[in-house]
Amino acid sequence: MAVFDEATKIASGSDIVAQQVGVPFKVGWPIEGESDETSHSGKAELLIPISGIRGKRMLQVEATKNGAAWKIDQLYLNERYGAGSQPIPVPAGAPGAVGAM
Repeated sequence: MAVFDEATKIASGSDIVAQQVGVPFKVGWPIEGESDETSHSGKAELLIPISGIRGKRMLQVEATKNGAAWKIDQLYLNERYGAGSQPIPVPAGAPGAVGAM
């Protein structure tokens, strides 16, 4: 799941995540979301629960697929299911990765 891997990698390097959750963090369960994908395009939204020494939050990921490559468009740290949403900067040129989500 390339989008999941890239989102957690970006979050691991985020000052916002370090301050509110703590780094390293653990990924919880269940990971929720939906995707709509064809062979050349797609859109995905994921909610990834994370927890660390400072608290629990949700990573909200919005990604699009163009050709074979997924790209993270938006990444947020939420208190719970959209509440208290804070954007996490996605580095320019950061791929969601090439291949399947």
